[in-house]
Amino acid sequence: MKTSSRISETAISTAPSARPKTPGWWRRAWLLFGLLVVTVSARGQDASFTVAVNANGSDNYVDIRNTSGSGGRWYFFSDPAPSAARMSRINSAGTTETPWGAANFRPDPASLQQNRLFNGEFLRVYPKTLGGGTVIQIEYATGPAEAHFHLNVTVTAGVQVTALNIIDPNPSSQTTVRWRVTFDQAVSGVAATNFSFANPALISGLSIVSVTPDTAPPSANWTITANAGTGNGLLGLNWAGHQTESPSVPNTFTGQKYDFTILPIIGQDPVGAQINVGGTATLSVVASVRDNATLHYQWFNGSAGNPGAAVAGATNATFTPNSTSAGVLPFFCRVSTTPGTFSDSLSATVTIIDGTLTTITAPTVYANQPSVVTVAVAGVASINPPTSTVTLSVDGGAPLTAAL
Repeated sequence: MKTSSRISETAISTAPSARPKTPGWWRRAWLLFGLLVVTVSARGQDASFTVAVNANGSDNYVDIRNTSGSGGRWYFFSDPAPSAARMSRINSAGTTETPWGAANFRPDPASLQQNRLFNGEFLRVYPKTLGGGTVIQIEYATGPAEAHFHLNVTVTAGVQVTALNIIDPNPSSQTTVRWRVTFDQAVSGVAATNFSFANPALISGLSIVSVTPDTAPPSANWTITANAGTGNGLLGLNWAGHQTESPSVPNTFTGQKYDFTILPIIGQDPVGAQINVGGTATLSVVASVRDNATLHYQWFNGSAGNPGAAVAGATNATFTPNSTSAGVLPFFCRVSTTPGTFSDSLSATVTIIDGTLTTITAPTVYANQPSVVTVAVAGVASINPPTSTVTLSVDGGAPLTAAL
């Protein structure tokens, strides 16, 4: 099992090398959400972090973000020490990983171009087989000619987050969504301050509404409900480290992301039906979209993978096909906000059968002679009219009526 931990909001802020080196001039690095505030010089700093020791097949890591500002770069020169540790370069969106030693992230003493990590990117550090208490040292500088410093990552034993998963449908158009965090043992006192949003799309209006245990605390599972704000893009939730929980969960963890797509989301597809010629079947689709944009509907013959012609006038969420003649008719609905921004429903097939039962002639049934009258009804979706009857005569006497 691979578990991930991230100080996604951990900021080491170092000034660009072009900034004046006036004695006494300082700037600050911070761990967002009030976890840590330290002062560092303009030319860099030694900085300390933690990562959870691996256990039970986990592959933990910690991400350290470069927040030096525009033009700020970190330069790396050698493997992490001890050599069992590994490190990678992660792009600012958190979607691409380049291991140290690969192209674009490796020692480059000649040009000092392939050993750089830019503002907004992350350095990912893996402890691998290192035991608790080990300190991983990574040498870096903020410019080709600047002083060298160290990022110190301590491998820490203790309670760990094992999962931080989304629990609502995804992609999503909702304004409120939920995650569930799972620990490897029961914990008390988990609070909103334990979490931070991973928000590369800059969705606005985010907040944590509640953090509740799934069972009476201490609990190994907690549900986090968040106001998802407005805007489109990916939104994740991370465990930011120790706050008020007990026992302490010092390691950070990267949770799953919701996709707040700009496309309409089909919540209910149309369902097919079988009817007689002249009968009625109404197809319907339910859709939603982020930020309450206006939805437009158009029904088509065929399927999304093999669309036919648009059905004239079928521009609502419900649609009743013409049933004047027999046939097997597939339909789907295209829901859009703008002409190029749409989602297609699954197709639904309406089968129209030409079979209307009008008259059945049955044989005469004689008194005191048991007789079975068999009426074969084929080629119809249902008896039309539904109160059809069979009339029998007994010895030519008064007719007897039996309902089908």
